[in-house]
Amino acid sequence: MTQVCEPTTGTSGAQFDEPPAGDGIVADQLSALDLEMSRHPADVRPMVLLAVTAHSEAIATGVPPERELARLRELGARRAAARGPLDPVLAALHEVTDNVVEATLSARHAIGDTTELAERVRATGTAFVQALLTGFQEGYAAEQEPRPSGSAWDRHLHGRAASNYAVVAVHCDRTTSGDLTTVLDDAFTACGVPDAVPLVTGDGSYVLVPARDEQCAVDLCRQVHQRLGGEAWLAVSWCSSSEVDFRREEAHAVLNLVRDGARQPGVYQLDDVLVEYAVLQDPSTVDQLTALITPVLRQDLLHATLKAFITANGNRSKAADALKIHRSTLDYRLGRIEQLTGCQPTSDRGVQLLAIALATCAAPRENTGN
Repeated sequence: MTQVCEPTTGTSGAQFDEPPAGDGIVADQLSALDLEMSRHPADVRPMVLLAVTAHSEAIATGVPPERELARLRELGARRAAARGPLDPVLAALHEVTDNVVEATLSARHAIGDTTELAERVRATGTAFVQALLTGFQEGYAAEQEPRPSGSAWDRHLHGRAASNYAVVAVHCDRTTSGDLTTVLDDAFTACGVPDAVPLVTGDGSYVLVPARDEQCAVDLCRQVHQRLGGEAWLAVSWCSSSEVDFRREEAHAVLNLVRDGARQPGVYQLDDVLVEYAVLQDPSTVDQLTALITPVLRQDLLHATLKAFITANGNRSKAADALKIHRSTLDYRLGRIEQLTGCQPTSDRGVQLLAIALATCAAPRENTGN
């Protein structure tokens, strides 16, 4: 939607004039822009989505959105603190800007000369990069402060670190944290990996496993999942030794999303919850989804019904059996959920939206820096 605004100076220092009425046409086109998301690393894709949304708003209003700039500064600081590489993010932001410029110039047939608009897009892209770099520099400076070391992972990485690792976040309902450490050690050893390093922290249980590539990491975790009787959730992220801290945070977020989203026990990666993870990058969208799902969360029966229905992949008979209720009772409850949310749980689109709302509402904000 096009919004008329007063001339404003963006964070980058560039002057942005009042946007022409036709700019909304370009902003609307960005939702269909082909960014070839699979070309970017999985952890960078949410930032790509954030950049596209920010460009769209900047085109419509004439100024880089402060909320997105602040978010990029925050993500830059967090990436520095977690020792994550910055080059993939910078490359992705430049690519997004180039694609938006191309889309802007191609809109000449609809709104006339778009050269000035394309220049504003480039200035916006520069502001995005500056915000990310500023945050990264601030995070790097903070990271230079001495911090305590001495965990099993620290000793492993500083002693005989491999080139690449699988960082695995694990949850298993049938074991305590202490028991789980032993169980995981035994399971990975039985699968041919005696040098896996379990770690229990205040936010969960993890395993650091040497792995030469991502597919090997996933295959190994599937074997371990079977060893655990198929009753555990494993979130795996593959990385170089320098990215371990960053990937542990990512694996923790993925694990929370799959469990809060009523996914069945299994092995998961960021790609499996990419939409939910991307949504969490935008606090305003989280607020909207929270408002949508809150009436259901306030009623325990409806909350349990929705989780069972999602877990059953929309199969009413399986959901009714899991809840030990009659099929007609399930249908009544699903109808109540539709009345409260406006979303039809029995439609593909409706159940997907409700599942995303359920996962994002339950996920702790600190997983994404909020």
